[in-house]
Amino acid sequence: MSGLHNTTIARLLFAERLPLNILRLVADLDTVLARLGADSRKLTWDRDHVALFDMPGRRIGLAWANGPSAGLATCLTLSVGPSPEMAEPAHNSTVQISIGHHALCSRLVERLR
Repeated sequence: MSGLHNTTIARLLFAERLPLNILRLVADLDTVLARLGADSRKLTWDRDHVALFDMPGRRIGLAWANGPSAGLATCLTLSVGPSPEMAEPAHNSTVQISIGHHALCSRLVERLR
């Protein structure tokens, strides 16, 4: 089975506090997903530090924390996995992101850096 049914999680850890604009970061991620072909996606927020993008068959989460543990100032977490809300796209549906979760997570981490 392909990597579309596994979840890939990446954590970016920073020793210094980042001058991070979370709203802009989420908007940038939304733009990237649109360019990759994720036309039908839904953005929801869990509190003010977790953004979830749901699309057919896939969920992308972005979370951040300031001071998550001793010696760390900021942590960004990105996850790519199956969506509990939206079913897998039909084979003849409009184009959606066709790469696996691991490859997509890697691409998005590179974009975040």
